[in-house]
Amino acid sequence: MTNQELVVMRLFEAPRDAVFAAWVDPRGQPLFEVLTTVTFAEEGGKTMQTLRAQVVSSTAAERLDALLLADREITATRIVDAPREVVFAMWTDPAHVGHWWGPNAFTNTIEEMDVRPGGVWRFVMHGPDGTDYKNRSVYDEVVTPERLVYSHVSGPTFRMTATFGAHGDQTRLVVRMRFDSAAQRDKVAGELGAVEGLGQTLDRLEAYVAGRTRG
Repeated sequence: MTNQELVVMRLFEAPRDAVFAAWVDPRGQPLFEVLTTVTFAEEGGKTMQTLRAQVVSSTAAERLDALLLADREITATRIVDAPREVVFAMWTDPAHVGHWWGPNAFTNTIEEMDVRPGGVWRFVMHGPDGTDYKNRSVYDEVVTPERLVYSHVSGPTFRMTATFGAHGDQTRLVVRMRFDSAAQRDKVAGELGAVEGLGQTLDRLEAYVAGRTRG
């Protein structure tokens, strides 16, 4: 990479190999740090390798695109330039969310958005090719302005968790999509472009928030 450098430290203790990696900018300032742990287990005369990656710290300069994590998740983290009360409202008010939700060039028709535990969010995403995608989610947790958890019950099924952390006058937004299995996650990522789609959705959120707060 030309603008960033990866600094790696390795700790070894059989049968586990932990790699601590820090991405730094050209001035040597850390952007974020990732702890990757590889475990090795003997199984039937063969070796099973398990890889787990965890973001352990970050800075205000952080802008992580969506990543596939070990186990069953797709996750993304952003620093949004607005207080979390504002970002939370943009995510829960149908007057706002319809303007930015979804990948690039998608539009939305919000049919119902009852933001409370047990409440339902129904909407139709209109693809740039004219295809309509009906969506239905049920809210599991609503903690204003800190946390949203809801289950996407129309296919593909997954559980979405969005946390809104206070970061000075900004918001540290962490979004996790958790699937029933790693195979389902991989299928959604490969066939539907869920990783790129989540990244583009958060790009649109950032742009929409900026347009609403800087006018």
